[in-house]
Amino acid sequence: MRARSAQYEALDQALDLVGSSPDSAVMLAWRAVEVAYRDLLGGTRSVQEAARQLEGRGLPHSVAETMVRLARLRARVSHGDHTVFPDAAFDFVASCEVVLDQLEVIGWPNVELSER
Repeated sequence: MRARSAQYEALDQALDLVGSSPDSAVMLAWRAVEVAYRDLLGGTRSVQEAARQLEGRGLPHSVAETMVRLARLRARVSHGDHTVFPDAAFDFVASCEVVLDQLEVIGWPNVELSER
């Protein structure tokens, strides 16, 4: 749980950056998602492979697709191929929160999805 709260704290920090540094907000928010899925799966892997494995653990397909799209946008931002405006950065951070929420749900041991 401690790691999870740190990831949500990172999202809060990303939200604080949306207006002044939208690119930084995107980078920070994605990092929170990346840490979460790597913690859940153990080790490093491509986001595409992680999304497939997470779907096998119950992550909804639409959320796995969102994860891959977010990673692609983050890569474009980090390479200077895309400039993010504040509204888009806010949406990115909000999407990262949705992904984190779902990762938290599938990370709960011995709980069926229907019980959540």
